[in-house]
Amino acid sequence: MPQPTEGLFGYKAPPCSGIPNREVIRWVQGLDLTLSVTNFRRDLANGFLVAQILHKYHPADVHLHSFSNGTSTSTRNDNWRQIQKVCSQKKLPLSSHSVQGTTQGSPGAAVALLEHLYEKLTKKSVQKLPPPQLAAPEASSQQHRAAGAFSGATAGDSEDAPINATAGSKPILTNLQTGPGVDFGAVKIDAVDDALRLRQKLAAASQRAIPAS
Repeated sequence: MPQPTEGLFGYKAPPCSGIPNREVIRWVQGLDLTLSVTNFRRDLANGFLVAQILHKYHPADVHLHSFSNGTSTSTRNDNWRQIQKVCSQKKLPLSSHSVQGTTQGSPGAAVALLEHLYEKLTKKSVQKLPPPQLAAPEASSQQHRAAGAFSGATAGDSEDAPINATAGSKPILTNLQTGPGVDFGAVKIDAVDDALRLRQKLAAASQRAIPAS
């Protein structure tokens, strides 16, 4: 199982870092390598490009003809074995942990290793990026409370309050009570049970209201 690469060589890569610092990218581009680097995690895995970088600084100790740009496990192991030997001689320590992470394509491993080599070979420091700032939980809860107040919720509302629909800023209550009675001419309705009884009473009243011919 790949091991985390945070803290390797004293370097702490930014969270989810997939590419090196811009300085390091310009440095790699300026080395005029035989192969272009398009994906650091993939292109550095077999050690061939790392050998080319070391050859630029130590040509007498790194013989490129002994390295292979293959993808087999044996090729990778042989390339990295030679790289670790040269780095040990030149006081450029590469731990087995970092090499394993780069070989296996562990997230952030190749970037951490490359930036470590940049610092050792150029005697420059990689600018460390600050971690992203996360919103405080209190600020998030205040936003939710503000949203609730804006939607018309009040401190006096409770589970026993009648269900209402909002029209403007005034609630429309659904538990309205029927009035004592309504006069329709000669018909007085004290309690209307249904629409049929209402129509019957109105019809009877209209018949009584028609004068005899």
